Amino acid sequence: MDEAQKTVTMSGRLKTAPRPGRPDRSGNATTYARFAAHVDGEDDAHDYVATFHRHTAPLALRLRKEDQITVEGYPHQSSGERRLDTFSVVNLVRYPGVPESGQPPQRSAR
Repeated sequence: MDEAQKTVTMSGRLKTAPRPGRPDRSGNATTYARFAAHVDGEDDAHDYVATFHRHTAPLALRLRKEDQITVEGYPHQSSGERRLDTFSVVNLVRYPGVPESGQPPQRSAR
C-alpha cells in the first residue's frame, strides 16, 4: 500500500506576477506563477511553475513579481528535459499583507 504524499513547505520569491490559470479537474479556479525556492542540496534557487489551488488561487492574484512567500504543497518533477518542475500550492503560509503569527495586524496611519 502506498503512503499518502506529505506536503512540503518552501520559502522563495515569485519570479513572475501570478495569472489566472485553467480550472482544475474539479472545475475550481487556479492561479499560476514562476516561483524560485531554495532546495536542500542545491546551490542555486530551484525554479518551479507554482499552481495555486482552492482558497490560494484568489489570494495569489493579489501578489506581485518578486514577493517573498512561504507555501505548502506538493512538488512534482517535470516529465521533459526542457520543462520546469511544478509545485501544487495548497496553503499560503506567509505572504505580503499578512502579519507574522503572534503579531498584531498593521494599521494604516490616519
